[in-house]
Amino acid sequence: MRLTQYFNNRYIGAALFFALLTGLDTLVIPVMVSGIIENIQSGDLQGLLKVCLYGMSGYILLKGTYCLWQVFNDKALIYFSEKVKLAVFKRTFTSRQVTETIQNMLYHDIATLQSDYLDSWIKLIYCIWFSAVSAIYIFTISWQVSSIFIGFSFLPIVLPQFFSKMIKKSSEVSSEANENFIREVNENLRAISTIKHYQRSSYFLERFIKSLNKAEQSCYRLGLIRNWINLVLGVAGGVAGLLPFALGGWLAVEGKVSVGGLVAVFLASDRVLSPLENALNYWNNINAAKPIKHKVERYLEKNSLPPRSTGKKRAVNQFSFENSAIGHEQPLYTLNAKVKKNDKILLMGESGAGKSSLFETIFREIDPISGTIRLDNCVLGEFSQDDLYATIGYIPQEIVLFDDTLRFNVTLGEEFLEDELISALKRVGLGELVMKRGLDFSVGNNGEELSGGERARLAIARVLIRQYNILLVDEFSASLDKKIAEHIRKMLLEMDITLIEIAHHYSESDKMLYNQVWELRNGQVVIESMTKV
Repeated sequence: MRLTQYFNNRYIGAALFFALLTGLDTLVIPVMVSGIIENIQSGDLQGLLKVCLYGMSGYILLKGTYCLWQVFNDKALIYFSEKVKLAVFKRTFTSRQVTETIQNMLYHDIATLQSDYLDSWIKLIYCIWFSAVSAIYIFTISWQVSSIFIGFSFLPIVLPQFFSKMIKKSSEVSSEANENFIREVNENLRAISTIKHYQRSSYFLERFIKSLNKAEQSCYRLGLIRNWINLVLGVAGGVAGLLPFALGGWLAVEGKVSVGGLVAVFLASDRVLSPLENALNYWNNINAAKPIKHKVERYLEKNSLPPRSTGKKRAVNQFSFENSAIGHEQPLYTLNAKVKKNDKILLMGESGAGKSSLFETIFREIDPISGTIRLDNCVLGEFSQDDLYATIGYIPQEIVLFDDTLRFNVTLGEEFLEDELISALKRVGLGELVMKRGLDFSVGNNGEELSGGERARLAIARVLIRQYNILLVDEFSASLDKKIAEHIRKMLLEMDITLIEIAHHYSESDKMLYNQVWELRNGQVVIESMTKV
């Protein structure tokens, strides 16, 4: 999937159009100055006024086109950013990418593509156009003078390359000397007590002076080399600017170019190479951004868009596992079991044994490696993933609350009668909170205004209001103290639903509260029927 489909061609086209008009700015000052000189030489006051009027009008007009370029450029960038971020975020509902990868795309990668890819393409085209207009303009005045100016313009660009190795070597020597000096200082400061006790202060002081002198001298030599190079480059720059003008003056004396034309070429010639240097930088930005572009494109291609329709809730109460091999790539265990209506199942096992994998399989987030899973009499594959989400409730290990109201954190934006909402909150023991603070009370960032117990109850209220017949609970008690955890567990077990709960922290008396205990042990599922107390 190519990112170009997220471009707004209308905005980009308008940005390029006004950018190309703005590129004519390279002509305004040279043409105006040339016209002023020629009218002064001819003594044409009326022509002088016209040149000034037209020049100022053109300058103001092109500043307006520059403003419009920026407006449409920003619109194009914002449109691209919004569309790509939306596309990435939509696919998080079907993606198995780690959260950090998606966050990096949303916070960093797309911003990089915005500036270093799309914006750089527009500016690259502008710079090439700007350079081309300048070159065409000066060569129409005089190809001889233009060739001289452009030829000498290469001097400040090429000359620094001859000094690059010298400055690099000197910088490395200076850097190494400074690193040694810093290491010397740190070692001496750490060893002050040792140096004093062994009466070696004179020796270490002498060693410090040598290291200090070496660091300072290397820094001095680096500065000296830079000064000499700057002197050479400064002289070369002056020669590159003055000598072409002198040669152009000679051509003007010979009558091969007018004085106004000479000045115009002088003013416009530096606008031929400088934009090309900028264009090269933009091209480098584009190439540097290509790996990020391909990364985002692969992500969008790999992860299909989630369906827009919501799942259909099915009236199921029980399910069965028939030789169901559970795992991601390799089976962790094979499950044969039946779960009847209102059964309460405790699922135990070490980390990595495959407890969460069972839940992922039930929700069709991963497929069983082999075997069959049935809900009532229907094979699991007959249910869409959205149907399963609508049919089976889920309380995750990490309860996530939004920085929004109590109402929103239960409904998640879904429409419910207020009586249903209040009833669900009362059933989980949050009625007093509703009475005190109301449904529109903000729970804060991830529920920071609530206690741990209130956060857990709120998660259960989300389940109750949707009236699921089956509920999967993934170790909700991990972050709760024992008393609150016992109260929440009691509440769940008293609900008229089929329940499978993953738990790490449990006692023998806890196990007696369930109909069955499934223990994942060494690739086997040990199923124990319990007598509920």
